[in-house]
Amino acid sequence: MRRPIKIALIAAAPIAVLNLPPPFAIDVGLAPDANWFEQFIAGEWVVMHWLGLWLTRFDPYYNHFSLDIFLVFLSGYVEWILLLTAMFYAFTGARRLARGFPAIRG
Repeated sequence: MRRPIKIALIAAAPIAVLNLPPPFAIDVGLAPDANWFEQFIAGEWVVMHWLGLWLTRFDPYYNHFSLDIFLVFLSGYVEWILLLTAMFYAFTGARRLARGFPAIRG
């Protein structure tokens, strides 16, 4: 396994754990007077956990709250792995591209 993927697998776990509790009530939504930062964090949370939210919507055992939490955590973890891996490869590509242009090196 390549090194950026290993780093992403390790780094995504604490990010997903810290990001697990939703910063807002999903069924109620944000207050109308919420500031831009709360709106940004709430939108980020929904985007990063959309697969888990979608899967729990179709859960036949809706009373199993622990399964819902696990699916939301797992979807957030997988999406953080993908995002971190893409960031690592984009940074490596940008560095490689910058090495090709002498004016950028300074």
